[in-house]
Parts: sequence; structure tokens; C-alpha cells
Amino acid sequence: MNKPINLSTGISGKTLIEIQEIVIDYYFIDKKKFLEKIEGKIKTRSNTTDIKEIGYLSLISDLVTAGWSLAIERDIPLAAIPPESTNNKKTNISKSELRNSHLARRNEQLKDEDTVKFIARMELSRPVGLQKKSVLDLIDDGQQLSTLFKSIGKDKDENIFDSLKTIIDPEIELCLEDERCPITSLRLVDIWRYCRLTWSTEHRSVPGRSLPILIRNAARPNRPIIGIAMLSSPPLMQTSRDNWIGWNSFENLLVKMSEGAFTADEIVGSVYRQLEKSISSIRSEDFNITKKDLENPTDALINNLKTLEKRFKDERIIELENEKRGIISKDSQNKSLKKNIDGSIDWEANSGTKLFKAKRAGSLSLLLESKKYFNE
Repeated sequence: MNKPINLSTGISGKTLIEIQEIVIDYYFIDKKKFLEKIEGKIKTRSNTTDIKEIGYLSLISDLVTAGWSLAIERDIPLAAIPPESTNNKKTNISKSELRNSHLARRNEQLKDEDTVKFIARMELSRPVGLQKKSVLDLIDDGQQLSTLFKSIGKDKDENIFDSLKTIIDPEIELCLEDERCPITSLRLVDIWRYCRLTWSTEHRSVPGRSLPILIRNAARPNRPIIGIAMLSSPPLMQTSRDNWIGWNSFENLLVKMSEGAFTADEIVGSVYRQLEKSISSIRSEDFNITKKDLENPTDALINNLKTLEKRFKDERIIELENEKRGIISKDSQNKSLKKNIDGSIDWEANSGTKLFKAKRAGSLSLLLESKKYFNE
């Protein structure tokens, strides 16, 4: 049996007793009812600032949905037990439970008020030229396609590819910012998001840069969507990949040095040049920092930047609270980045907002701290 994990630490006694009562009353009888009760507890706390308790309740809901078991034991007031996976049958059950947990999260997302409004807006027919169109006009008629494919199956082998070209002609369409579909006049990124919501897994934004892609069928009316894809920044901290490449292996570095691929001085020089490049790429003149300060950073300078980071973060929080009350300051970031007349992002103007000032001060303090060590 898998070892139980203690879930009773780091949470208030009152909340723990609440969970224990729900476990006793519902978990062992009706897990669906148990999850509904947990979700109810989360909603009652959604308007509070107690993020810790909301996270704790959400964790319990996720674990149970993923097939984990709960138990109340003599030494552990609330324990979570991972699903068994000692044989193929159990492994298949675990995979099925994992799929169901993903599907549950997806379904939960579809019930979200903002998502419901988004789907309704996308499916609402609106005038485009002399016709009315919606995202549903970009979904092909499956029954009609089935009939066409069946008719192709009767063709001779030498004709089948020519016949297929009359039904399928894939085209890649990049979902660039504010680009719109000529058929429906909807934004391409919104069409991509709508299609992504049909998957069996929850749609989450990807950290880093991303480029959504639509795959459309030019052989059919309205060029319907036949697939979606995305290019995105590689995930950070992927240990297996990084070890294989040699990105984070100190032992690999020593081997390369022993083989004469490069010297210690070359490594240090490369790190220092990258450090200098990173420092020079951050705007700092509005922090009253001179070139001499950047060349020879002091503890006082570094501590001042950390203080600025905290100050700008606090000011940004006040800005957000004011925005909720309808009070918009002159230099407020709001929800969108400031742009030039030609539509491109005005990075210099954006860098002067509280949010970006905090980011710049924090990043610069870390880089200058590293440079101080090098100088010493």
C-alpha cells in the first residue's frame, strides 16, 4: 500500500475540523457529494483574502478528483493516499482516473462565467458584409464530409489522391495579434481559444512567448478549421532534458574542461560577458544610477534597488485597488500595453509604469549583486 501523506499540517484547526466532518459525512458514502461540499467551502471563501485556505481546499478537491483516497487515522488527522499502481490493471485505472481529473477541470472551466460569455459571444451571428457569420461557420459539416470520403473509397488507387485534394487542402494560418478572420471578422486568437476549449484538458496560458496556429481547409467553403497547434517557449527547469543537453551538469562541465574543450578562464569570461550584457539591456537612468555605479556596484546601491522594487510593487497594488473602484491614475498600466501610433508596443513608455519599474529594479539588483562578487 502506498504511504499516506499528512494533509493536516499548516492549516487552522477550525478548517481541519470542517474537512474532517465533511469526510465522515460524505466522502465514504458519495464522493460526488463530497466534492460539491468542498467546492461550496471554496466559494464561501472566494471573497476573502485567505488564499491559503482556498488553496488547501482546492488541493483536496484535486487529489480526490485524481483518484487519491482520504483517511482519518489515529496519528494523522487527515491523510491522502496515492492511487495504487503495482500492476498493469491498476496503472490503467490510474490513467483513466487522471484523464477523468483533466476532464473534470476542463468542464469546470467551461462553467466559468467569463468562459460562458466568451463562447456565447463567439457563437453569436453578426453581420459580415451582406451575411451573418459566427465561429460555427468555421466548423465543417461532419455528415457531409463522411459522405464525400465514402464516395472517394470507391475510386481506383491512381485517382484517390486527386479526389482527396478536392476535399482536403490544409493551410497554416498564424494567429498574429489583432489579425482577423476574413470569413467571420473574428480575431484569429479568439478562434484558436474557442477550438482549444473543445479539448479534454483545461486550457491554461503558457509562460513565455507563444504563437497560436490555425490549420484550415482551403478546399471547403469558409475554409473551416481542421486543427490547431502552438509554438511556445520551452518549459524551464526540465531536469531530464537539461541533463541530457548538459545545461545544468557541473560534472559535464568538468569533463569538457579536462578534454580541453575550454578553460576555466573561458567559462568565467563567458559568464561575465553575459552578465554585462544583461545589465546594459535594463533601463536604469530613471533610478539615478550612473555608469560608474554599474561598473562598481555597492551594497548601498543594491539595497536601494531592492527598496525601490518593494515600493513600486506596493504602489502597483494600490493602483489595482483604485482601478477596481473606477479610479484610474495617469500612468496606470490598466490591462493593455501602451502602443505607438503605428500600433507597435511602446516599450519605453511601458517601462515607466509601476509594474515594469518593480521588475527592472528587482532584476537589476540581482545582476549587480552578482557583478559585485565578480569584482571582489
